[in-house]
Amino acid sequence: MDIYPFIKEHGYLVFKNINNSLIGHQNDLSFIDTLEIDDCYTGVKDGRPIICGGVIRLWQGCYEGWVLGSSFINLYPVEVARTIRKETDRLIKKNKIHRLQTAVLSNFIEGHRFAKFLGMKEEGIMRKYDYMEQDYIRFARVM
Repeated sequence: MDIYPFIKEHGYLVFKNINNSLIGHQNDLSFIDTLEIDDCYTGVKDGRPIICGGVIRLWQGCYEGWVLGSSFINLYPVEVARTIRKETDRLIKKNKIHRLQTAVLSNFIEGHRFAKFLGMKEEGIMRKYDYMEQDYIRFARVM
């Protein structure tokens, strides 16, 4: 898998082929425009953006992690998992992160397993977290 700096067009392509129906219908995809920052990347395989991810600085040492995966991740599950873990570890080291956190939809069990694969632990429920008032679970990796 080739890694490129994230650009918003990648995000729109991945979201168009989002991997999980649990995400629901997004009326407003403008959040993708805000992710075009230095510490975000796109994984491309066979000329297609497969995953996008990165970290967003909240304050020194504390970052929010995110990943969007297209349905094409099912073609390369091991490679995708290894790529995300490698990029996550690289960004932790590069940014001297002592806390990396993320939010996972409460009923997205695959997402919970993946957060744990990245070394995160469940911290609690975030009620009515998104615009659809869905509950999420906060996961964090503290170094």
